[in-house]
Parts: sequence; C-alpha cells; structure tokens
Amino acid sequence: MLHQIEEAKQGKREAFEPIVEAFRGMAYAVAYEVWVTFNIGYASKKYLKERIHYCTLKA
Repeated sequence: MLHQIEEAKQGKREAFEPIVEAFRGMAYAVAYEVWVTFNIGYASKKYLKERIHYCTLKA
C-alpha cells in the first residue's frame, strides 16, 4: 500500500485505484454515519418544535 501511495503522490493515475478500493468501505461508512447523525438531529429538532407548538395550542 505504501508503494501505491508514493506512486500516487508522484501523479501516477493507476496507483489511485487500489487506494480508493482499499478505503471505499470506510469512506461510505463515515458518510453514512454523518448522514444518519444529521437526519436524527434534524428529525429530533423538528419533533420538538412541533411538540412545543402542539402543547402551546393545547394550553
């Protein structure tokens, strides 16, 4: 892997593919985790906003 990294630093395009393939799963996992965290935060915020609005209408 270090050999491919050194070649990629030198601009050899064919060296990028094994690097990308090696880290593709990790990149997808991190992107998914960020996406889930953002959406849970957004959904929680929206729920609380609606709940507060509902409670103020009920009072």
